[in-house]
Formats: sequence, structure tokens, C-alpha cells
Amino acid sequence: MGYVKGTFGMPLSNYPEPSLTAPEGMFLLMAIYRGAMAVNRDAKRFVNESLSYKEIGGACLAQPGGVAFQIFDESVMEQAQPIPSNMNFREALTRGIVHSAPTIAGLAATVGLDGAALEAAVARYNAMMEAGKDSDFGRTTIAGSVGKPLPLNRAPYYVLPCAVAVTGTFCGIRVDADSHVLDPYGQPLPGLFAAGEVTGGFHGASYMSGSALAKAAIFGRIAGIMAAESAVAS
Repeated sequence: MGYVKGTFGMPLSNYPEPSLTAPEGMFLLMAIYRGAMAVNRDAKRFVNESLSYKEIGGACLAQPGGVAFQIFDESVMEQAQPIPSNMNFREALTRGIVHSAPTIAGLAATVGLDGAALEAAVARYNAMMEAGKDSDFGRTTIAGSVGKPLPLNRAPYYVLPCAVAVTGTFCGIRVDADSHVLDPYGQPLPGLFAAGEVTGGFHGASYMSGSALAKAAIFGRIAGIMAAESAVAS
């Protein structure tokens, strides 16, 4: 296994109690990709929230306790939707995973953060978003290269305690360009082909959303063609 990278956004349903599993049906929640900001246990922002969830995951693991908090307002909550499940913020609020308060200081108290520190962090973030320049971490979009982040100034306010989860590894069966499964010596095993998530060696040190779908489609087609030709030949 060459690489493993955690994914940011696993909800902590009973924070501050430790949790190794995500709530049922809510493996990830990504309010950051609707405009939320992220802070650590010191109520300090620590990353550009528009980066890949893998990169943010690495940054989160470097924070105290490996825990972060997605902070957002009603304008972000209004974008909640049941599908995809990682945007189902209202259901998370109903289940007590997301906490709410009419003020930032009150919000901090729901998860044990320092109220004054969180107020200062949100005020600084809002000022930078209003000015159109994030001088701390360079955020200019909501996610990737899309959207314009806005100040978080519409009460009520919301907080989601979260951590990092391993949603998949970058390891798997080795194959060649024709999708033949290779043995430990790099030789193809006759009549055996593989494609999709069972195969490894494709992503390298990171992963971009959706790239696994292209890998599955392209090498699935190759594997099917090669398997059919192998059956005819035999």
C-alpha cells in the first residue's frame, strides 16, 4: 500500500466523546463546500476551505486532537439537501449532530470552544470575504474553482464537529495496461482481469473526486474486451 489519505468531514455525533464511526447514513458532511469556514479546538482557522477534502483532511489531522469545526450561518443551511447525503445539514441538525445558536458566542458554548476567540475568528473571516481577499489562506472560491465565498452573518449560526475518515485506500491488485492481473513478479495471470476500485497504482499520492469513475469505466471496458478475446482464443 503506497498511500493512504484521510477525508475531511466525518461528523462527530457525540462530541466531545470520541467516535470511530460516523452516524448512520452520514459518513461525511461538507458544509465547507457550501460556504462554511473551518476552525480547530482553539477556534482558529487553519486551512483554505475550498481545497480538496483530502488536503483539508491532512491539515485537520495536524490540529489539536485531529478535530475541526465547520462554522456556518443560515445562508449555508438554506442550501442543505437530502441528496447527496453529505449536504444533508438539516437532518444532521435534527439528529443533534449539528448544533445551533443565535449568536457566535452562544454557538461556541455548544461545543466547548472559547466564545471570544470564535467571535474574533468569524469577524476576521467575514471582513476578508467582504474585501474579496483571504490574506490568511487564500480562499477565493467555495469549492475548487467554483463559487464566491460570502460572510457568515445571517443568524442563526451552526457548528458541526468533525474529524477525518479513511473512505478508501489507494492500494489494490496490480494490473497492466490491458487490465491483466499481475502476479508478484509482474507477469500476467492467464484469463484473469480486474478493473475499478479493486485495482491499485492509479491515483498516486492523492485522489480527485470522480477520477475513480473514469478509471472504472475505461479499464472496465478494456477488461471486458480483453476477457472476451481471451475466451475466444481459448
